[in-house]
Amino acid sequence: MSIYFVHFFGVFFSYALLSALFFYNLKNSLVFKLAFVGFVFSYFAFFISAKTLSYDLLYFSNDILFVLLSLGIIVFSFMKNNFLKEKIQAILLFLLSFAFGIKYLHISIDFPILSTNFLDSLAISSFGLILLAFVVCFGAYLFTRWLREFKFKFLNLFLFIIVIFYLNEALAQILLHLMREGVVETERLYLSYVAKSVYYAKFYTYIWFLLLFICIVLALKQRVGENTRKKDFDIEFRKKQAKNSTITSFSASIFSAMMLSLCIFLFYDLHASRPVTIDEPTYVEPNENDEFVFDVAILRDNNLHRFAYISDEGKVVRFFLINKREDKDSPVAVFDACSICGDMGYVKKGGELICISCNVRIFLPSVGKAGGCNPIPMKYKFENGKVIIPFSEILDGVNFFTQVVEKKVYDPIDNTELINLKAPRSYVYKGRTYFFANEKNYEEFKNDPLKYIDMNKTSRYRIHNLLGNDYAN
Repeated sequence: MSIYFVHFFGVFFSYALLSALFFYNLKNSLVFKLAFVGFVFSYFAFFISAKTLSYDLLYFSNDILFVLLSLGIIVFSFMKNNFLKEKIQAILLFLLSFAFGIKYLHISIDFPILSTNFLDSLAISSFGLILLAFVVCFGAYLFTRWLREFKFKFLNLFLFIIVIFYLNEALAQILLHLMREGVVETERLYLSYVAKSVYYAKFYTYIWFLLLFICIVLALKQRVGENTRKKDFDIEFRKKQAKNSTITSFSASIFSAMMLSLCIFLFYDLHASRPVTIDEPTYVEPNENDEFVFDVAILRDNNLHRFAYISDEGKVVRFFLINKREDKDSPVAVFDACSICGDMGYVKKGGELICISCNVRIFLPSVGKAGGCNPIPMKYKFENGKVIIPFSEILDGVNFFTQVVEKKVYDPIDNTELINLKAPRSYVYKGRTYFFANEKNYEEFKNDPLKYIDMNKTSRYRIHNLLGNDYAN
């Protein structure tokens, strides 16, 4: 849920700082009205683009608007005519609200607060985080605007850093769009510039945190060091005391809010946004009967139990066992791969199995059946409290997986010992990979493979599960 805070705060924190740093001479009431109207217009523009499926055009136009606004802020920062400057600032503020509104709606489109027609606890929590982000942004705006009273030159530097950074990001996005459309030829220099600009834009909020902390330090330095009462009802003493109290309380409040926001951002970047990963499988080997045998008792904890076998060619073949029913033994064994999504694997949460690649939730009783994002099924037996999987069935799934580890292999021609990842030549025949010590052995095998291998040794590919086993033949 922290993503709702991150999306809102990541966009409007910058907007709040820009509003306070550049539009500080406008009345607060006018700033709030223009901000609200600008956001409303951005919502309607985004709504219309959604109906006409013109997201890309709107976002491209918004990037151009960001460039124009950035240049406008730089130019009009040096304007001396206050009356004309205020009129232009009002227009710029409205357009800036519109641009940041589009930016927020664009990044949050896949994360609606209400995913159903009902107001559930998750929606309330998500809205609460957005409200918290709004309060912190509003506090940052008031604090930064208040700092203008001290006439810190650092605030002008702060303003230009924000403007230049957003100008650079907008130019990179425009260049990316032009390369996608074929208007600009794709070159290494352009790609490097776009990639770095887009990547480092993720760290803007952390830079604003640092700069705002510097502002807090500058504000605290404005406190009066020595303040002694010289007489009863000393007005100067009370003024200095009030000034110190205001600076301390305001700075402490903003510092606390920034630390809270920083913690939420760090939690999101270091934990919440990380993709789900599978646990390390238990590596197993077949018994003397060429079978993998598992006691069904290990499944009674209703967890997913992941295993792996390393084939002769070094492929890591993963499979897992789960109990489909909590009230009785109902084991199922499947490959840890999907015919559609590949071999990223599955995780189990509660009564659902989740495909990591596409986040599809799978009803446990359907596991073991082919189709959709279900795990690729395999043949197994359940008898006398044991789950028995034939070794040949595991080998049949070698090509469902891409992970290869270093392993000793043998040249089928002269039995030379090799390392699979360092073998001079390799050849895939009927889904199996064979390795060769030299070109001569490689060519000899290609001319007559059946002379050196068992013709029954084959392995399927994932596409065979989609098209049927007849395709493999």
